[in-house]
Amino acid sequence: FSLTCKAGFDLGVSGISCSPFIPTHYSTISIIAGDVANFFGPHCANGISGTIKLIIDGPVQFIAPAPGALVPAGISGDTITYLISDFGVVSTFSDFRIIAQTDTFATNGTQVCFKAIVFYSGNDNNTNNDSLEQCFSVRTSFDPNDKEVYPSGPIDISGNRWLTYT
Repeated sequence: FSLTCKAGFDLGVSGISCSPFIPTHYSTISIIAGDVANFFGPHCANGISGTIKLIIDGPVQFIAPAPGALVPAGISGDTITYLISDFGVVSTFSDFRIIAQTDTFATNGTQVCFKAIVFYSGNDNNTNNDSLEQCFSVRTSFDPNDKEVYPSGPIDISGNRWLTYT
């Protein structure tokens, strides 16, 4: 099937996933953000510029961009900012990945939350997906078979919903 873009574009945040947060360990956090149509192949946001902000809340500290990811334009306290000159060339699945370290004294069950927000100007076809907040728990032990899914609990199966497995 050949897909084409309809008038306008859809920039958004589709998911946030990460490796476990364990005291003193490094975790890779992946933000799936940018031109939502990229998932299906077409680049509908060619020439559209904007900003992606990632706000971190919890006992973790930004260390560096993950290998192959974009380098943030700015880091101020708990906020990481990416300036995007053209969303049409952004890799939705790999450009917004960071490495963070969990604090030494983080306790079991403490929440680490990430909020990703896309800012731009123009005619976005769906402004409901322009931000996403997701929280994860710090663990003090590690089970290699552990799996998480977001959202947790009862889910609404109507519409275009995603389950993010970690």
